[in-house]
Amino acid sequence: MDENFPIPTNEEYRLSVVHDLQILDTPPEPEFDRLTRFASSHFGVPAALLTMMDTSRNWFKSTVGVEFCESSRQHAFCAYAIMQDEPLVILDTHKDPRFAQHALVVNEPHVRFYVGAPLMAAPGVRLGTLCIFGFEPRASFSEEERQMLKDLAAQAMSALIARKSLLQMSERLADVEGGGGGDAAEKARRRVLTIANHELRTPLNAILGFSEIMRGGKMSLNAIEDYANCIFSAGKSLERIIESVLTYSQLETGEVRLNEETFDIFEMITQVEQRVQLLRPNRKLALHVQKNCEDDLLIHADRLHTEQMISQLLDNAIKVTPDGGTVRLSVGLDGEDNLTITVADEGPGLSNPEFKLACQSFQKIGDLNDTRNDGLGIGLCVVTRLVEAHGGRLTLADNDEPGACIEMCLPYFRVRSVGDQSQARMLAS
Repeated sequence: MDENFPIPTNEEYRLSVVHDLQILDTPPEPEFDRLTRFASSHFGVPAALLTMMDTSRNWFKSTVGVEFCESSRQHAFCAYAIMQDEPLVILDTHKDPRFAQHALVVNEPHVRFYVGAPLMAAPGVRLGTLCIFGFEPRASFSEEERQMLKDLAAQAMSALIARKSLLQMSERLADVEGGGGGDAAEKARRRVLTIANHELRTPLNAILGFSEIMRGGKMSLNAIEDYANCIFSAGKSLERIIESVLTYSQLETGEVRLNEETFDIFEMITQVEQRVQLLRPNRKLALHVQKNCEDDLLIHADRLHTEQMISQLLDNAIKVTPDGGTVRLSVGLDGEDNLTITVADEGPGLSNPEFKLACQSFQKIGDLNDTRNDGLGIGLCVVTRLVEAHGGRLTLADNDEPGACIEMCLPYFRVRSVGDQSQARMLAS
């Protein structure tokens, strides 16, 4: 067999993306090891790898059934897998002229079956693979199995991107807190990475764990529905973490742009309320929404960011409110016709210094190991900056009841009454 390997046409750019991820030669990490373990178990193969294709080597971020951490690129099946968007499927290496005389086929470990799904950073930009292989040929590998491996590869790529974003934020935070170097900077980096490791691992663990249970045997439809809901909830939690990371990065670099439109704030709150409750189905508490104005309200703002702000405040309140408690959200206008949205919980409460600290980057109040205290510690920071981008403010309101009461205020010029909107439509017609 020719020892040369195929080279993608965008190789220089592809390698720059691989190196920019800062993943090469890093130690094993639980979130990636779970993916390869799940792939090995799900497809019934002895070996699974998460690989990154470097200039002349195929480096392994995570391995199952393999004791070495890299191979020569010219001897890598994955060098061929990154040449296409769809998984590379080799049912029997002995019958494939490209691999029949391959070093890993004729010698140890005598690979006979291989499937590799590329890690796609963008269309046509394939960085490595999530691959599985075995030592016996197979008769088939179904479309459903190919799609599952593609989905797992996409999950791995999302985790790699999130990891990179968190590294960038930890470096920025270290520069702020430690002047760019020294013990303070290193301490800042470690705090961010500790939080990130926990927060990314938790939903991934739930997704893979419940998936493994579902494939383990016959289950009732009710049980399948319960586990599917848990997987959905964990997936949305991971999505929310990545969304917060990306928004924070955009805010840090000044790349956030407000796409303003006019919409019904109560309609949005109803949708957010349903979504937040769906994501925490096992919490036994009440969520009350109170309307403190006579008319329905339309506001002119960035709809997606407004949803994100309200969702974050509600999610924070639900986390700290004990079962049997109540979370209250109230909407109204103050004396100057500014829109106020207040979220009150029945948790341990916050002092003004704690609130100000929580509004800073990567600051978490309380025990990091408390399961109610999940998140990256950037939620209130993101909300604060998004509110300010709309010309508003986020404050800790006075509260005679137990718990914390946080008020989001958007300025009067963002408020539109239904009557104003109807009149505007009539004048425009």
